[in-house]
Amino acid sequence: MALGLVGVVLAVVMAVVCLKLAVRLQNIRHELDAAHREASASADRMRAAEAERDEAQRQRHELATRATSLAGERGRLLVEHDELQRAHAELSGSHKRLAADHDDLTADHAAVAAWLTRERARADAAEAAHAAAESRADELLALVGSGGRSDEAGEAGEEREGPEDAAPVDGSAGGAWRIVLAILERRWVGVVGAPPDARGVVSGPVSDQLAEALTRESERLREEVGVDVEVSAASPVDPADPVTFLLAATDLLGVLAAVCERIVLTLDGALVVVGEGWSGPTHELDLARARALAAGTSVDEIAVDGETVSLALRPAAAALTADSAGHGA
Repeated sequence: MALGLVGVVLAVVMAVVCLKLAVRLQNIRHELDAAHREASASADRMRAAEAERDEAQRQRHELATRATSLAGERGRLLVEHDELQRAHAELSGSHKRLAADHDDLTADHAAVAAWLTRERARADAAEAAHAAAESRADELLALVGSGGRSDEAGEAGEEREGPEDAAPVDGSAGGAWRIVLAILERRWVGVVGAPPDARGVVSGPVSDQLAEALTRESERLREEVGVDVEVSAASPVDPADPVTFLLAATDLLGVLAAVCERIVLTLDGALVVVGEGWSGPTHELDLARARALAAGTSVDEIAVDGETVSLALRPAAAALTADSAGHGA
């Protein structure tokens, strides 16, 4: 009976042990299942991580490619930037040159406009002087004609009037000469306002009266036209026909006064006329020279040298002086 009891106890113990083992095995199975699931999840996570790594590597490769492309693009942009800077510097230099050229052209335009204005004024003054000279020449030539007729009448009546009336005591050339000197004197007085004690005609030879008349005409033109006229006498000029010689000289002087800035008259055996600061054609001067030649005055060819124009009136006194001596005899 004791053995039976022991057997029962052993059986119960064995049953308990088996039950515990079964429970333990069940737990282990659950643990293994959980481990298996965890391992599967880890494998899935590993695969996902590998996929992410591959994607990251792909993106890294793309970024590296883009970085290389951007580096090349940056190099090209730097080259273009340098080219644009050089072009900007060239354009800045061109702009400065164009601005300087524009300023020069503006100054040239202003200078040309001022020159044209002065030339128009001088042309107008030349036309007015030419018209006035023609009017004065016509008036004086008419007076010369009347004076010449008076001289002829005086010569015809010389025996009746007496030798003291044949020629003036001051050595002048006769009535026409005195008329021309009186007209030039009145014009000179009217412009310069000479005082009474400075008026009249110098007493002396024709050469002195000619120099005085040219000096007065130069002073009149200086005041009336504004041109600088200088007169110097190195040696006397004794023309055979002083009336025509003086008229031709004043005609040429009036034309030059309108187109020159300065005129120099030199009496040295001939009347040398030099105009400085001259510009323009010589048409009016050619006409004045032609008028002098037509009146019988010897006039050299017009010489032009840059802004200087010159010519000389030469008295043909030799033959006519002999004639005058014959009359005096």
